[in-house]
Amino acid sequence: MRQGIIVFVGVMVLLLSIGIVPVVGYSSEPNSQIPYKGDEIALIQIKAHPEQYIGKTFIICGGLQIVDSYGVSDYYWHAQNTHYSLYFRETGKNKDSSLGDSAQLFLSKRIGAEIVDAITKVQKEKRGEGVFKLARVKVTIIPAAYYNNNPGESAVNVMEVLDVQFIENNFKAWGPWIVEKQKDEAARIAREQADAEQQAAIEQEKAKKELEAAKWRTWTDSTGKYTTYAKYSGIAFDKVTLIKQDGSKVQLPLDKLSDEDREWVANRSKHPSSPQASSVNSSESK
Repeated sequence: MRQGIIVFVGVMVLLLSIGIVPVVGYSSEPNSQIPYKGDEIALIQIKAHPEQYIGKTFIICGGLQIVDSYGVSDYYWHAQNTHYSLYFRETGKNKDSSLGDSAQLFLSKRIGAEIVDAITKVQKEKRGEGVFKLARVKVTIIPAAYYNNNPGESAVNVMEVLDVQFIENNFKAWGPWIVEKQKDEAARIAREQADAEQQAAIEQEKAKKELEAAKWRTWTDSTGKYTTYAKYSGIAFDKVTLIKQDGSKVQLPLDKLSDEDREWVANRSKHPSSPQASSVNSSESK
């Protein structure tokens, strides 16, 4: 008998250490192992005064399971394609809270995949209907869900999940709010992408200016006697078009330029995007 008790206690400790709450683990007194934060609302309060919570955001604490119970709500009965259906089993907060009270929650599939994966993992690993993933759940009661529901149905069965944080560190702390974390991560990725795009635009503009600046140079004829400072505009039919600082254009036969200038033009033909040796585009001469 004593050995059986020791084994049972050992199993309970193991389950609690990984944030799994067996149904048999509920009692009529607050669970001192759960690090309550003091802002949790008991289901009995919601049942007694539902009008105080309609359209408001509040937090409940308990175990979560994935179930198929869309039919408990007139508002959500057709929501299989848009929402997950969760079964919630309350943990005790104070003596006014009836431990084991339950509720039906609905979680939008737009934000709930990570939450559902965590709960499903526990259910698959333990393969039991009596285990829940312990969490603090941020919920609301959508006015339309409450007022369009069956008048006899409890407000706790039309609560929509806004966010969830699971127990961590051997019941010593709560993990991050999952949806909030996702939003922060999405915002971080968006910022990084915007920064990368901005940097790319800066680099592109810099390269463009360097390319443009490289076109301005001193040109020398083949005799070495005459020079002119002008911007390279293009080459067509072995004639190089240059634009002087006053905006006037001149065309010089390629063979009348110095060896250095001819080599410069040839290199630009091979390397279009290089400031030192960019491509020759005959359309530039327009």
